[in-house]
Amino acid sequence: MKKPLLIFFAAICTGYAFWSCEKDDICPDETPTTPSLVIEFYDEGNRSLAKNVNGLSIHAEGRNNYVRLNDTGDTIVSDVSTIKIPLKTDADSVQYIFTLNTGNTPENTGDDANENIVTFNYIRNEVYVSRACGFKTLYTLNSNGLTGVVPGIIADTENIPWILETEIIKTNIEDENEEHIRIYF
Repeated sequence: MKKPLLIFFAAICTGYAFWSCEKDDICPDETPTTPSLVIEFYDEGNRSLAKNVNGLSIHAEGRNNYVRLNDTGDTIVSDVSTIKIPLKTDADSVQYIFTLNTGNTPENTGDDANENIVTFNYIRNEVYVSRACGFKTLYTLNSNGLTGVVPGIIADTENIPWILETEIIKTNIEDENEEHIRIYF
């Protein structure tokens, strides 16, 4: 009588062990997470014509590490008219230095290099994705109340600006499939 009871008890324990297992907590690569800001560059003379930049590098104000501007991880790009840059998930604004005509390395800028500081102001909204992926942050570009400045973006005027004008195309930054900002130069 003890043997069938022992087999029954072992079967229940084994079944409970399999039923109580949880699926792996791995966030699939195709799951949308916190989106980057998509910026497209256009010709100031012909506003409908996308324009490639030459020797563009971008880094956050006060930091020495440069933003990777393409899928291969390059920190300096040429002949590209669209870039993606991250926004901060722990602050409501970020300042980036956009340098045109960067030299061979970001630290070795050429004589004709031109820097513009651009400030992005936004509102953050954390959204729960899943237990495996956690939260993602969505952004809404906003105005900081300055007159004569495109809402959400401030370009400095200390340097001769190579960024002549900015235009917010989409204020809600929820994905990376469409442009959010146009920069005319």
